Amino acid sequence: MKTNNWGLLLTCCIYIAVAVISVAMFGVDTQSVVLDDIGQARTSTGKAFWEGYVTQLAFIILLACHIPFIFFAGKEGLLVIIDEIDRKSISNSLFHKLYATNTHFEEENKEVMPPAPTLPIPGGDEKMVFEGQTDAE
Repeated sequence: MKTNNWGLLLTCCIYIAVAVISVAMFGVDTQSVVLDDIGQARTSTGKAFWEGYVTQLAFIILLACHIPFIFFAGKEGLLVIIDEIDRKSISNSLFHKLYATNTHFEEENKEVMPPAPTLPIPGGDEKMVFEGQTDAE
């Protein structure tokens, strides 16, 4: 919770700083995309304003803070796909859930083995014994 609050505070500060810098630099001539204005603003000598560099750095930090959230769903989906290809654990879990709760499915699949018969039944008490492992371990 503390990290979320710090992240929200940092994000809020960055957006407020961009607004204040934009109003101070451009006033009423600010375009709808403020970052375009900041990137194109030059001093009388042709150099970029220092505020532009600060704003760009702030948005790099903001982007870096958002990347983990963007990629979490993709990473989780990829791991589920790999697990399903490798072990079929989700198919196995769904098979047992349907078998236990749906009488029509149970009647149709009485002679069918689950997708991953070596995996334990989800919610069951039996232990999983892996290759090279004995029951005593």
